[in-house]
Amino acid sequence: MAKSDEAVLRKVLHIEQDAVPCTQWDERTIWRKLFVGCIFKVSKPLPQYWVIDALDECQKFPNFVSLAAKAPSYLRMLFTSRTTPEAEKSLVSLGSLVQHYQIQSHDMLVDLGIFIDSRMDRLPAGDEQGQMKLRNKLLEKSSGSFLWVSLIVQELEQTYSEEVAEEVLDEVHEDMNRLYARMLENLPQNERAMRLAKAIFMWSLFAFPALTVSEMQCAIKLDSNQTVHNLGRSISAICGQLLGVDQSNRVRSIHQTTQVYLLQQDIVPSLAIDRQESHTRIAQSCLKLLANSEFSQAARLQKTSGASTLALDLKLVEYACVYFSDHLQKCPSDDQTALDLLCKFLDSNVPSWIEFLSVKGRLYHITRTAKNLQSYLRRRLKHMNPLSAGKETLESWITDMIKISVKFRTSLIISPSSIHTLIPPLCPSGSIVSKIPDSRQRGFSIQGLRNKTWDGCLVRIDYSAAQSSAVALGDRYLAVATSDGTIFMYYRDSIQVRSTFSFRERAKILLFSSDCLQIAVPGLKTVRMWDTESKIQPWAFDTSHQALSLLFTNDNTSLIAATQGGYTTVWDLQQGVEAEHWQWKESIHEPGDQIRPHRAPGKVLVSPSTDTLAVCYRGLPIYLFDTELKSFIGCCGRNASHVSIGVGNQYFVDALAFNPSPEIRMLVASYGDGELAVFNVVSTELRYRIPSVFASSLVCSPDGCMLVSGSSRGSIQIFEFGGSEGERLLPIYRIDTYEDGIRSIAFSSDSLRFADIRVSQCRVWEPVVLVRSGVGDGSQSEISQAMTLVPKSVGMLEGPQGAEITAVCHDHSGGFVFCGKEDGAVVCFETQNATQLGILYRHAVNVRISSIAYSEQGRILVSADESGRVLVNAISPSKKAGDMVTALSEIHSRESITALLLDPVGARMLIQGNKYAHVWTIAGEKAGSPIATTNDDGTHVILIHPSKTESFVIIGSRDTRTYSWTDGQEMHPPTRDTFGTTNFEVTPPSPIHPQAIHLPNPAPSYSSTHQRPANFIAHLSHPNRPPSSTPSTPSKLEIWPKSNLPPSSSPRRPEPLPDPENLGAKVRQIIAVTGDQLLFLDKDNWVCSHGLTTSTLSARAVTRHFFLLSEWQSGGGGFLLDYLPVKREFAVAFKDCVLVVKKGLENGEPWCQS
Repeated sequence: MAKSDEAVLRKVLHIEQDAVPCTQWDERTIWRKLFVGCIFKVSKPLPQYWVIDALDECQKFPNFVSLAAKAPSYLRMLFTSRTTPEAEKSLVSLGSLVQHYQIQSHDMLVDLGIFIDSRMDRLPAGDEQGQMKLRNKLLEKSSGSFLWVSLIVQELEQTYSEEVAEEVLDEVHEDMNRLYARMLENLPQNERAMRLAKAIFMWSLFAFPALTVSEMQCAIKLDSNQTVHNLGRSISAICGQLLGVDQSNRVRSIHQTTQVYLLQQDIVPSLAIDRQESHTRIAQSCLKLLANSEFSQAARLQKTSGASTLALDLKLVEYACVYFSDHLQKCPSDDQTALDLLCKFLDSNVPSWIEFLSVKGRLYHITRTAKNLQSYLRRRLKHMNPLSAGKETLESWITDMIKISVKFRTSLIISPSSIHTLIPPLCPSGSIVSKIPDSRQRGFSIQGLRNKTWDGCLVRIDYSAAQSSAVALGDRYLAVATSDGTIFMYYRDSIQVRSTFSFRERAKILLFSSDCLQIAVPGLKTVRMWDTESKIQPWAFDTSHQALSLLFTNDNTSLIAATQGGYTTVWDLQQGVEAEHWQWKESIHEPGDQIRPHRAPGKVLVSPSTDTLAVCYRGLPIYLFDTELKSFIGCCGRNASHVSIGVGNQYFVDALAFNPSPEIRMLVASYGDGELAVFNVVSTELRYRIPSVFASSLVCSPDGCMLVSGSSRGSIQIFEFGGSEGERLLPIYRIDTYEDGIRSIAFSSDSLRFADIRVSQCRVWEPVVLVRSGVGDGSQSEISQAMTLVPKSVGMLEGPQGAEITAVCHDHSGGFVFCGKEDGAVVCFETQNATQLGILYRHAVNVRISSIAYSEQGRILVSADESGRVLVNAISPSKKAGDMVTALSEIHSRESITALLLDPVGARMLIQGNKYAHVWTIAGEKAGSPIATTNDDGTHVILIHPSKTESFVIIGSRDTRTYSWTDGQEMHPPTRDTFGTTNFEVTPPSPIHPQAIHLPNPAPSYSSTHQRPANFIAHLSHPNRPPSSTPSTPSKLEIWPKSNLPPSSSPRRPEPLPDPENLGAKVRQIIAVTGDQLLFLDKDNWVCSHGLTTSTLSARAVTRHFFLLSEWQSGGGGFLLDYLPVKREFAVAFKDCVLVVKKGLENGEPWCQS
């Protein structure tokens, strides 16, 4: 201060003349005489700055701070100090005089970088790139510690190779060890303090993400029963400065070497930390939390953000939910306490755990937890009784967790609480989740479900707007391409959408790189690449012909494509250039005993090892080429070993698959006559044949053990490679889905899961048979032990043995449901147990029933089929189906019948065709003239007039017409005008709309009668659009009060209720209107209700009740769903059976979450 200010210098020199030497003064005398009495009295002083380092090492810290508070305003002080309770307490006493800043590790990086650069020429690094790599590694490992960097740089200066330098970087320097030892030795030595410090060290070292201060406080309370307040301030003192709190309020070690030291130190035995013991303690603490009886309320508190009134501390709940299994699988396999706590959790709170993760949007961790538990169980098995209840419970929950997280993911995201009430009845009766009682269960149940155990299908993804065209399954993602050019990418385990890409073409091939960081998609004359993380398209390669096969090579740095033009191209993905081009036909030398094909190939496949190419030409054998030697290997055929021109017994090849195992050099081919043929790739010999497989798609598991085939008939077969060379195919599993043909199949890299696509859907499968017990990498020695087994054949949950239901209606009591089937049969189900009573009668064999209607008053059942035949029968509901039917009449129409409507008394009916509607009597006599239904733009809604039951009304796109049931004549025909013409066309609402026919009706028609009088009419329409436009155009919901319908024909349509929020865009189909309530199915397949007590439609008036599974859809893509108002139940046609949903409306939550 004296050197920078002469006035201060003069004052100091004056003090020096004091009789008592200043060396004998204490701190207070120095402050009083030298500073307060001398220096601070200088008039007009210059600004002064003090920098005081390591203030925490001051012996009389509080005394100095109290003196510094009295310094004049022109003096500024910068203190540096470790975070200690004494330092914080003293500085807080200064109030606003002090500004506090906690130095973070990144604050030091610039200075550390300057220091490293100044010594770089003495460090073991070669070129500039090597120096930068070493510099970055030093900074990354430094954690802001200048001491560590200086010590490591000193040691690196004594090394001369990169390998030794790596060892130095990974070791803990001896000087750092001595520093850490001194820190530990300075800790309080009493037992309680040591126990607390050890608990904090343990949680900070082994918690997977570092815990926040509040989480750490909760963890300490659970683990050691100690309540620590203000842990953020005191943690450095408790742990000897080895731990601190970062800017995100998380507890971390001061440096990564701290963790290494604490795990190996023996200076303080009471603080010795064992890795397995620590994971066990953490796992037990988490499980105590999850098994607590109050945990079931945690999810609801999280969702409602309500104040917690629980004794249970919720701060650590999320960590416990997500990571308990990670600690559990690291426990000793013989620890009984951890197993007991796990079983207690599994027996009580798993649904609440699933609900909590659903609220947090972390469904992925359900599957991850199941896999961790699977790993734990494998280690634990040797200590468990094979028949113990704990083993069975754990195995069951592992399976159920995987199935639930994938199958019900969308429903759990929408309604996390559905795991308690809605999901258990939808699970197989043999699953453990279906047996868990819950206090919130209100009796919701579904009669008619057949499955007792889970099938192999994990999930079904439907695409309503397009068809699926390609599929790929990688380590991390599932990708599906659709016909509109969209590529959907999902997380592999949770099947949640990760991102979408616009390809602008119909992709036929999708290919992930082995690390899933890239995806390649070929088009007609281009191959595009995307980065799956950034969604950036780094390369787009032009080709003259369409690529028929793709494969990543050279650790994903190259891409090879085999094209329809008869050549292969290899691209360098680092430079984005073509590296190689080869015409494979040039390697076939004529004259010889093989012909050189002149047409374009139909199928091409590159082997996983990229050394072999298989090419198929129509009417010719399979050609094999060596891509490394650029040579022709030979032909694989089912006739003679050589092929001559004109031979016609070479059937067209539908699919090819190379076995990827280097020990099994086999190629599998599927032929058009249904046969599978196995060829040796080296000798081209035919080694094995299986008839009647009809595989349209083939794929081998990456481990080379399995082959999966998908047929054009919808069935899937799994074969195991057997024989001494893996040349035999042993059928071990068959899945009969009775669905559309399979277009493509993709295997996951772990060989435990595969996905297929068909029409407008993708399915992901994980059959238990793929988990091959006792088999390792699929070596030849293992495969040669395979035995011929009888394949297990299973039916998909929606795979029926009987004919599919195509139309439904019910009687007044709701006790019976009448169904028409695709084979022409009309059957009856009783709804108490959802069982079929028998066949009532039949139309012509295999002629689909298109519509069915029932009149309670007349006890009349009318059914129509696609050929235009209508059968009218008198029905007397009985437990014996054969006693129920009396034939009344038969009507033949010249056009296909789309819908039926019976009058209230059951004396007449309206039969709707494609162009005309006719009124008929039950006796089969026509009443009146045909009613044209194509004479104005758009379609119609036809229903019994709500106030004049002797007539029916047609609401068209421009007018309202009323007709008499007696003679089919229009009542007071309107004068036509075009005023008020709307810019949309009316399309049919759901076929189960009460007492209504909807025209035209592309889906199966079914109507319900004699419901509680509806005060409103509901209709779902679509805006006018060209036929080529997407069907996903938002719908329009129209609700008319029945009082708005005129008693006679009118040139105008009635005005619907206002819909300012456009609810119709979220409605999939209307179910029914009963009283003042609209029942509908939303786009997420939830059954919802809207109270029509206000004059405007509003999402806030909608209640969500329960959901339908997508696999319950009919073949036409919609749901055959009928509401039974007397019993307040729902009947759902599911293939050849009927499901009855009971007490579904008793569950409810707001549709619109505020």
